[in-house]
Amino acid sequence: MMSVKRELVRLRKLSFRMLAVLAAIVATVSLYLAQRAGLAAPFMLGPPESSGILRTIAKESKKAPLKSCAEVILNLISEKTFFHELRLPTDGTYRSRPGHWFHFSEYHVPMHAKLRRVGLLPKGKDYKTIVLRVPQSKWITDMNPMTRLYLSAAYSDGGARNILFVPPDVISKTQTGMVFDDVRLLKLSWLSSTFQSLQEKFVLNALKDCTKQKLEGLPLHLDASNIGTSNSKSNLLLGANKAPIYSWLSQPEEAESFRGSIQKLCDASHSKALQSLVELPPSFAEAQCLLHDVTDKRHAVIYQRDRTRKFIHFDEMKERIGQILGAQWTVSVIIHNDGNPPCLIVQCLTRADLLITPHGFQSMLNMFLPRKSYMIEVFPTRYYWSGYKSLGLAWDVQHAWAQSAPLTTLAYTLASFTTTDFCMQIFYCRYLARKGNVLMDETGLAQIQRVRNIIENIEETTAIELSGVIEREQCLRECGHDSKCASFSFESHNLSSSRCIFRQDLLQGESGNDQVGTGVNNKRCWSPGCK
Repeated sequence: MMSVKRELVRLRKLSFRMLAVLAAIVATVSLYLAQRAGLAAPFMLGPPESSGILRTIAKESKKAPLKSCAEVILNLISEKTFFHELRLPTDGTYRSRPGHWFHFSEYHVPMHAKLRRVGLLPKGKDYKTIVLRVPQSKWITDMNPMTRLYLSAAYSDGGARNILFVPPDVISKTQTGMVFDDVRLLKLSWLSSTFQSLQEKFVLNALKDCTKQKLEGLPLHLDASNIGTSNSKSNLLLGANKAPIYSWLSQPEEAESFRGSIQKLCDASHSKALQSLVELPPSFAEAQCLLHDVTDKRHAVIYQRDRTRKFIHFDEMKERIGQILGAQWTVSVIIHNDGNPPCLIVQCLTRADLLITPHGFQSMLNMFLPRKSYMIEVFPTRYYWSGYKSLGLAWDVQHAWAQSAPLTTLAYTLASFTTTDFCMQIFYCRYLARKGNVLMDETGLAQIQRVRNIIENIEETTAIELSGVIEREQCLRECGHDSKCASFSFESHNLSSSRCIFRQDLLQGESGNDQVGTGVNNKRCWSPGCK
């Protein structure tokens, strides 16, 4: 009897294994066929070079081969170079991880304004190469295309020909200048250069084909007269401390400087750079904003996340948004992928009037929007954070938001027994709340229609003056905390005559003025028994 039971157990385990193997084979074949048909992008399991996006870009890059390694290195030697030495965070936090757009940027983007204030932000007309020595070698591979762009914009005015990311042990200082180790420079560094196309910049390493070469005349010696540096002339510890998001670029000239850096790095005014695009990466398959025949229309861009906090019923939502915006609008879609070419995103968003996205790190894309444009940010149930709004306000980008109805049992539980304010004060509550997907329901769609009317001057926001505010940064911060404030302006001739003016959308819901069992601003009833 026991032997029969053991045999049954063995057969059951064997059948489970066979089913698992069969499922894996079916999934692999289905994914392969979908990719062959152009219906799916491969899931990134390894470094960015393995993604379908990189394969598409590599195919395009063959038409315009890179300059020789010798020519690249010769440019680095013969032209003036500016050197930044980046630091590890002093607070020891794990958050400064090079692959995360926001948590990496909060240590580095604020340095743009600080370097500019002390005259140490290198200009492209003076320095043709910017060298960023990172504090750990793994940063070179851990950074993704977007964080490379943010880092390049943070530490330059965007006009340099080359941005060279080097690990800490590639460069050694001497009394007469700096010495680059040849082998490690070619094998371990990352170069972004102006001879790359927009779809290649910050995605493909311009030194990628140099790893097997041994160049004569190396190691490189850069004479001190050809080197500028931020480290010996100031007490700034680059990247050592993070700053509150509302203070990153709080003055208009600082925001414009960073915006100009992004535009130069991505050649935003050079439309010919896009004409070489024969095939868009899969994530941009519906990016109408990259076409040249829709310039007479207004543009809305929907940015869809690829993992958590995604828009559900996406196709239906996209269709409804198109109907609400009308025939004078073009609706583009970008699907997030860590390997997306950031300069294509820049090209798309610099033409946009409206960005619609779930709350998340990608809300930082409001930094690429034109002045007076709008971002609508959709939050999960019982979650609300105004940080990305404050970032956009510094750029004169207007903000609106919506909160999703609960979509899971957990979300219904949070909606039934907590308020948004209460949940945001408790770590595990907000941690669970922010994991949820989001739904653009009728309330959210009504907010889109309201924003469209404001953009088209059919409706308008209400001006309210806030007393007692004497600094622009304070005015920005207060608007960020006010859930009805869509934008602000600040006028100051002296301390006694400053004016902080909010533009409020009085139809916008409150962020935390809700009651247990109801929706934001008590407009919706989400739990059994509430009226």
